[in-house]
Amino acid sequence: MQLAISISLLGLLDSLVDLDYTFINGSSVLLTWTAPYTLDNVPITQYSIVVNELEKFTTINNNTNITLSATNPDPCTLNNISVSPINDVGIVSSNNISFYYEKG
Repeated sequence: MQLAISISLLGLLDSLVDLDYTFINGSSVLLTWTAPYTLDNVPITQYSIVVNELEKFTTINNNTNITLSATNPDPCTLNNISVSPINDVGIVSSNNISFYYEKG
């Protein structure tokens, strides 16, 4: 006799949408996005942000924007940013955006 078991994770998030950036000045960029739909009892708790696959950090809340600042950014270097929502169920695949810092 075989028994089939199916497990589904309720509350797993979709990726965020509308990831965009706005230059504040020559060394700061405002990232904004729209949060994905989530169930009421499994809210987004934070976002994981990865900069150029080297610098990884998480937000301390569920805000849908963050300012990134760089010291003497190189306008010839492409910056790759990944943002992923996190809730109690887990982390979801990232949404990505790339930009060059503007010359100051």
